[in-house]
Amino acid sequence: MSALAHKEGRSVSSQVLSSFLVAQHREVDDLLTLMAASCGTPAAADLFNHLRRALEHHIALEEKVLFPAFEQRGGPSGPIAVMRREHAVIRELLVPQASLLSDGAPCRARLAQLEAIMSQHNAKEEQVLYPMSDQLFADCAEDLLAAMTESAAIAN
Repeated sequence: MSALAHKEGRSVSSQVLSSFLVAQHREVDDLLTLMAASCGTPAAADLFNHLRRALEHHIALEEKVLFPAFEQRGGPSGPIAVMRREHAVIRELLVPQASLLSDGAPCRARLAQLEAIMSQHNAKEEQVLYPMSDQLFADCAEDLLAAMTESAAIAN
């Protein structure tokens, strides 16, 4: 057990959920950066589809595995309700529009809007929801991660 985990009364394994989900956030951040650089180019549509699939995959893991387990374990419903509302807004911004992607300025404006929402959303998850999940699932984090991995394999 690391000194920090021991000091906080958590096992290293209880942080596996946060680590997994935060890593997905960083992958999406990288895709947003690549996408912004490709706005108005022929590569924009493919990158946008990759970004959309990555976000939909991440959101599905949370909504189909993490959130129901969180609620079943008696976690507070407020954070989950907020995350679901924000996921709906993110999904609206992911509707592909060929004309938008082919024009650099509107494409970058849409991505800036998505990035602003994602930044606030991810901060809430990383600072509130994921630490709560680490505590709530300290005894079964590996099982929940396995369920997420299985859900991802079925989706692909």
